[in-house]
Amino acid sequence: MDYHAVIWTRRSEGPVKMGDLVVTPRETRFSYTSEYLELGPGAAGLALLSSQRLYGRNPVVFPARDTMPLHPRLMALIPGEGRRNIQRQVYTRILEKRPNPPVTGFEMDWELLLLTGHDGIGHLDIFRNDRVAEASYTRAMGMAPTPGNR
Repeated sequence: MDYHAVIWTRRSEGPVKMGDLVVTPRETRFSYTSEYLELGPGAAGLALLSSQRLYGRNPVVFPARDTMPLHPRLMALIPGEGRRNIQRQVYTRILEKRPNPPVTGFEMDWELLLLTGHDGIGHLDIFRNDRVAEASYTRAMGMAPTPGNR
């Protein structure tokens, strides 16, 4: 099964979509948007070794491994699996209350990434799709939705 998400970032002029993320059992692929590439070299990239300066219009591809199924920068946004990790326990319980809860393993990690991968430390914000991203930023800025920001 393939998974899709979008990555946005917060900038002084407002939130900007960085690109699209596709995860397959074999690899993680991230492609920068043309608009993000036009921001130039001062814009922060996915990671130091996955910057838009290095990749440009070519996708960032990271091969999946058992211990690292996603790009390392994205893995860092998922609460660790330790039994004593309270953050993971809390978020896992939230996901388990959904009508179709994710199963343990990668599906759970993916849903945790979508739940916890934004509004935290760092410049990356991962969302299920652009509409969820726009709604999140609209709520965070206390703005009423308009055609330009919904």
